[in-house]
Amino acid sequence: MFFISSCYKWCTVEAAMHGRSAGPADEADTIKFYSPMHMRCNVPLMNMPEFAEHFRCAPGTVMNPSARCETF
Repeated sequence: MFFISSCYKWCTVEAAMHGRSAGPADEADTIKFYSPMHMRCNVPLMNMPEFAEHFRCAPGTVMNPSARCETF
């Protein structure tokens, strides 16, 4: 349930906008761009060996890459 609940908040229908999600304009009327919702879910999880083990992702696949970013 941890992995599912960690991504549930990012479930949305995205408009194709150069691969990015647009946020609100700031005081200077410039549009802020954020990471696409699917990346907000997948990227942290693909860097967790526990995710790959739990879901049995084959080594070298997108969700179980051979090189990971360690943040903690």
